[in-house]
This record gives sequence, C-alpha cells and structure tokens, in this order.
Amino acid sequence: MTHDHDDRLWDGLSKTYEMIEVENRKLSLAPEHLPNKGDRILDVGCGTGSHLFLLGKISRDVVGVDISPSMCRLAARHAKTAVADARGLPFQDGTFDYIWSRVVLSHINPWEEAFLDSLRVLKPGGTMVIIVSNFWSFMTPLRRLMVKSGLYSLGSCRHFSTRDFRNLPGILIKAAYAVPKRATSDSPLFLAGARVLYALDRFLGALVDRWGGDLCLVMKKTPPGGSVPTCGNRGASS
Repeated sequence: MTHDHDDRLWDGLSKTYEMIEVENRKLSLAPEHLPNKGDRILDVGCGTGSHLFLLGKISRDVVGVDISPSMCRLAARHAKTAVADARGLPFQDGTFDYIWSRVVLSHINPWEEAFLDSLRVLKPGGTMVIIVSNFWSFMTPLRRLMVKSGLYSLGSCRHFSTRDFRNLPGILIKAAYAVPKRATSDSPLFLAGARVLYALDRFLGALVDRWGGDLCLVMKKTPPGGSVPTCGNRGASS
C-alpha cells in the first residue's frame, strides 16, 4: 500500500496470513459497536476474508477491498471483493453504513489519505471502526527495531494513539480502547520477544487505560458543521 511492490508483498503472505494473524478470527468489539443487521458494510484491507465471514453473519451486504489480488481471491469465498488501494476506493460518496479496517492504516503512507477516502464513502452518521498498532505498548520498540533491521515481515509499521485522530475533520470519536493481542510470528526471534512483551502489556493494560495490544477507535461521521471530535470512554472487547 505504501509502494508499488506492496501488492506482491501481501500476495506472498496470502497462504500463511490466517495462521499468523490469529486476531482475524474474531471481531474484538463491544456489542454496541457492532454493525446493525442490514447495514451495508465495507472491510478495507480485507486480507483473506476472515472478517468478511464474521461481518457476513450480521449483514448480507458486505464488500471487501484489498491491494493484493491473491488475498482478494481467497476472500471472495465469503463476500464480494475488489482489488483496490485504500487511498482510492472504487465507490461513490456515502455508499456504506459501516466501515471496518483492522491494522491497515499502520502499513499505509500517507495513512491520512486512506482514512479520508474511507470517510468519503461512509454515509453521514455512519460508523467507522479502525484498529491500528498501539503506540502505548511494550511491543512498539521491538517492532520498530525489527522494521529498522529489515526483519519485520510486513515491511513497515506506524504506531498510533488517539491523538493522531482528534483533529481530523468530519468525525466524532465515540470510543477508544486497547484490544489484547496474542504473540504470533513466522520469526522465532520476534515471537520469543513478543510473548514476553504482550504478557507485560496485559498486566499494565489492566491498570492503565488504552495500554497494550492494538488500539481500537469507534467513530461516527459528522455532517458539515457537526460536532467537534472528542474521545469517548474506554470500551470492552469481546
């Protein structure tokens, strides 16, 4: 998503993606933040379609997009898909009621372009759920070290806090909370370090709001001249 070779990077990961990304097997959301039955749903960066399958249990009108043709072919088992860059979605303004995107913005530069294009295709009053790599995590320095040394299999990774989203136009942040993660990797070195750091994350996350794992933000699209974005209380993951 950052450079022309990224579709090949994700194509190469398509066969092992579901084994590595175990968080794709569930929707880590409080019940009140799930889509409604009958919503038109877009999964931005759908990967091999695990979340399309879960979202399809709620609504039949689900579409996924991914930059990787191989990922899209696998995801098409579960819903309609389209090969597309998240910075240029092939949909008209205000098409969807609900947008889901898990750890996609962390791998796009500039990430703001992808965020704003998702906002464009969301209906006013619609819900956008964004899950990103959490800045406030013991994992952050390890992941940055792996990226710098060229050992991180996903190429690059940006880490976010709620501060990154507070001044963006057209959104109201309804909730923000940490989503716990399990240590998984195809790198034994990374896996060993991640297990220790995620254990520390879980311990501190029980004491400190929005610490550890990934960061989940639940947002509403406001009409022009609508409410100033504010950050809601911590939610609960399921």
